[in-house]
Amino acid sequence: MVIGTQVWRSQAFRIAGLFAALTMLTAGRPVLQGARQVLLPMETNAPVGTEFKVKAGETILASRFMNWNLARLDASVSVAVDRFSQVIGPDVDLEGFGATPNSRERMGLNAQRYYCADKVKAHDSLSYQLIGSITSNVEQFIRFCFADENSDGRFDHVFLLGAKSRELQSAREIDPVAFHALDLQPDKKGTEFHLILKRIEPGRNNILLYQRPRRNGKEPWMGPVTLWNVATGEKYSQNDKVNVRYSPNGPVKLPNIMGYDLTVKEFDPMTGEVTFICDRISEPMYHDGEISEYATVYTYSPW
Repeated sequence: MVIGTQVWRSQAFRIAGLFAALTMLTAGRPVLQGARQVLLPMETNAPVGTEFKVKAGETILASRFMNWNLARLDASVSVAVDRFSQVIGPDVDLEGFGATPNSRERMGLNAQRYYCADKVKAHDSLSYQLIGSITSNVEQFIRFCFADENSDGRFDHVFLLGAKSRELQSAREIDPVAFHALDLQPDKKGTEFHLILKRIEPGRNNILLYQRPRRNGKEPWMGPVTLWNVATGEKYSQNDKVNVRYSPNGPVKLPNIMGYDLTVKEFDPMTGEVTFICDRISEPMYHDGEISEYATVYTYSPW
């Protein structure tokens, strides 16, 4: 029996004639809960009550993803686990994650939250795919993560996110170092959420709206997004495509699109422009962060 990650797809395994059946051992897979992000309306949006014109392909309204669960050290600290070490300074944004019963058991901690530095490459891609994923006791990327076990405003433990073995997953005590929470900070990937006028269909009196994320100017696939109102907790869930029938004889109201209230006032077939009015700017919304899974352990057995 060999322990490793998904290298069974590699050419090396095929050449060696090793075929494997994959079984995931969930007991070896600690999980951290990603932090929620807050969405705030962008300054480029039209003011409430004013008319504005949009052509196909253009943004109607947009919100920006903001990180709120971040922290920074008050002083530099040197940390080390196994053969890995790093000096983390007070200028580094530490990303917050929620603890789970699974992660607390693996780390030996009771802290409710962890704060992690940026990931560091532990192996280059080729060597990891060929050999390292089978033989290494860590994943291809690792992160040093801190915990404030006694909730006194100082980190007192560190662990290695990306460790595979229980020994390396266990938290280590460190000399306490003070930290402070950060105010809302823009998403590092520059993530924005745009409501776009995708297509106009004059023959059907129809316009198609898209809700799309943008990261560094690109549009990654995100699928339907579920948001909650920060103030009320009201759930908002909608598909990424919205068909709207506009009326040649009068305005059409579009309530609660990405948290905004809109009016489609008119369509000009000569210019190809749709006139909108923003009736309500979205209140701050939030969405759940992605689950962060690590220390995945796979078992390979010959057929």
